[in-house]
Amino acid sequence: MKNTQKLLPAAMAAACSLMLAPVASAAMVGLWEFNNSSDLTEATVGSAATLNGSITSGTGTTAGDGAAIVNVGDYITFNNSIGANGGGTNTNVYSIVIDFKMPTLAGWAAILELDNGSTGDGDYFYSSTRGLGVSSEGYVDDNDPPLSVLADTWHRMVLTVDNGNVRSTYVDGVNLGDHTAGAVDGRWSLRSTFDIFSDNGGGEEVISHITNLGLYDTALTEGEITALGAAGTALAVPEPSSTALIGLAGVGLLLRRRRD
Repeated sequence: MKNTQKLLPAAMAAACSLMLAPVASAAMVGLWEFNNSSDLTEATVGSAATLNGSITSGTGTTAGDGAAIVNVGDYITFNNSIGANGGGTNTNVYSIVIDFKMPTLAGWAAILELDNGSTGDGDYFYSSTRGLGVSSEGYVDDNDPPLSVLADTWHRMVLTVDNGNVRSTYVDGVNLGDHTAGAVDGRWSLRSTFDIFSDNGGGEEVISHITNLGLYDTALTEGEITALGAAGTALAVPEPSSTALIGLAGVGLLLRRRRD
């Protein structure tokens, strides 16, 4: 029994250390679900968002699902905790999952502002004649009318970026197209924050609703995107690593032996 008593503090310390260590296998680093109508900034994973302007609570894909309604000229800022990757000083490899709808479509509607307004206008748009993308680097649904986004319809859009290699856009699980991604630390890289539904003062915006936003530190594969499901499907929250669970199990075993 004495030996067990000596081992117990060390085992507990080791298990706690494992629990507090970063989960290396978890790709999700940010998740905002907008279910708390009294605090739309609340994060399920990561840190709180920032509301800029008149943003109100709404209903998501189902009656019990929350959403944020972003009016023209307003936007939401999210924190990027990934840090430098992909060979640069910015975040060059990532995926953003957005469940959104636009009740009324216009000629142009900003979806993403990746550099938080530090340069130029928005970085990713819906165009009523071109689909999703940006003029300088191409669209993924170059049709008139575009087929990717329908008015007053919830869509799950996934943007995957691996700068220097490929940038892809998926809507409702379908790969709409791939483009050669920009340069490392270029337009498609993330800084410490990014905005949604902002045109950086350019005026190309519409009323937009959002019910989920997930940020991943990898370029998700087509299989992983398919597994995410349709708009409104809950995005899985990272679980403790198996190593940490083993440590907890060990503590539990020692406690049981001590009682015996």
